[in-house]
Amino acid sequence: MWDLQKIGALNPLEYACNQVRDYLRTNVEVNQKDRHLCEGFID
Repeated sequence: MWDLQKIGALNPLEYACNQVRDYLRTNVEVNQKDRHLCEGFID
């Protein structure tokens, strides 16, 4: 079942940053300055 209350309360930017967290930290092709794009949005 879908939790519509939880879905409606999602912060889209925080959700997206959580999805790409490991990619930004570990991918060798990501520029060093781009590794910190989501700072302040993820735990």
